[in-house]
Amino acid sequence: MSATTSLLDRPWPTPDELADARASALELAREAGVTGVAASDVVVTLAPYRVCPLGAHVDHQGGRVLGMALNCGITLAFVPVPDSARLPASTVLLRSDAFAGEVRFDLLDDDESMPPSSSSAADAPGGWGAYPRGAAAVLRAALRPNPLRRGIVGVVRATPPNLARSGVSSSAALSVACVRALSLAAAADENASDALSRLGDDPLWRTIRLARAVETERVGVKCGVLDQASSILSRRGAVTLVDCATEAHETVRFARDRAEPLGADSESPEAFGDAADDDDGRGALPFVVLLAHSGLRAALSETKYNARVDEYPAAAIAAIDPRARRLGDVRGGRAAFETFRRSLRREQETSEADAAFLRRATHYFDEVDRVAAGTAAWRRGDVRAFGAAMNASGVSSIELYECGCEPMNALRATAERAPGVYGARFSGAGFRGCVVALAERARAAEAAEWIAERYARAFPDLAKDAGVVLAESSHGARTILAAEVANDARRGE
Repeated sequence: MSATTSLLDRPWPTPDELADARASALELAREAGVTGVAASDVVVTLAPYRVCPLGAHVDHQGGRVLGMALNCGITLAFVPVPDSARLPASTVLLRSDAFAGEVRFDLLDDDESMPPSSSSAADAPGGWGAYPRGAAAVLRAALRPNPLRRGIVGVVRATPPNLARSGVSSSAALSVACVRALSLAAAADENASDALSRLGDDPLWRTIRLARAVETERVGVKCGVLDQASSILSRRGAVTLVDCATEAHETVRFARDRAEPLGADSESPEAFGDAADDDDGRGALPFVVLLAHSGLRAALSETKYNARVDEYPAAAIAAIDPRARRLGDVRGGRAAFETFRRSLRREQETSEADAAFLRRATHYFDEVDRVAAGTAAWRRGDVRAFGAAMNASGVSSIELYECGCEPMNALRATAERAPGVYGARFSGAGFRGCVVALAERARAAEAAEWIAERYARAFPDLAKDAGVVLAESSHGARTILAAEVANDARRGE
């Protein structure tokens, strides 16, 4: 297993990473024929990766989830294409140091011509080109009859590169970054700007919906809003409670002054109030996010994720409540489901499809309860109770939701037993990628080494592509203008 990557006590992006992304975007713009641009014209949009400590596989059913952005993710540095450029102003041109191939297309092409004719690796099946193309398609549809006509030239960076397609929602982060970049470019056009403002009162949720549509409508992943909402709404030092049915959210602060290390006695402190916002302090929490990678990588659309979502058939949900489309819509909640389950048990035979639905639905209602209990534990600073809920979520994901595989299951169990770890579960769908754990800050490096050593012995063929990343919570997606960087530099002099 490769060495541990530590992102602790580290800003994202670092000043050097930000400067490099800006310089690369400017160089590409000039190479493409965008003349007369300067560093002050480069815009940077950041979309962090995310973890979901609790709320596994309930967002697509309208349940509540807990999300947390990380201090790493996708950086998109770009220049809006001016009318004076040698290439059409509606051109989108993107390159990346993390993803293979170049993305190039014209925004004025209609949807039918969006599938690429290029031979670029980015446009191959499963390539990253589907995300900027998808972002353009959903924005074009949302803005009609106003055209989407202001292109961008830019570079995409992924930090760290080895976390892409690892269960930390790199695809959602890329979608968010592309939607934000194209929206910012479009805002320079008066008609498009007015049309954007009419898409919803809350610009954050507007971006969440559009970014989700990239995945559901253009890439083919049947996801809820967990990934996009966590990447956009998160605040450093907190978890974000998202109601996926109502699109309501809450920043939940951790009672840091009362958190106890493993083995200490715990009390029930008061919730940490909003007045003590941790906007500027890194490292305030007594634990860190540990991501243990299995070495298994695949696009989510290539796993069994969609098949599991399909095991919540509309007919079965309607049998519980005729008005419900999702389990989150069922009137009476768990009580109504238990009545339905008892009625099935009275039948002499239960089909495999019904049995699978009962397992998935049991997981759903149990997980909703765990989110509620975990939220309360987080408010009172009880990380041990929160970690226990994570462990239970991990077991339920395997036994009732039936995701995972032998290496992922073993890695989760190993992480759960590691020294200083409070709790562990799959990060993402669980069919590939990472296990996420919360670990004591003082013992995080020890836990990482302990996990890596045991996983490498059990799965030596995967160990060479695996690894452990130590990260922290972060703010959600944001945009950085060149003027802000200059001001920061002057403040540091």
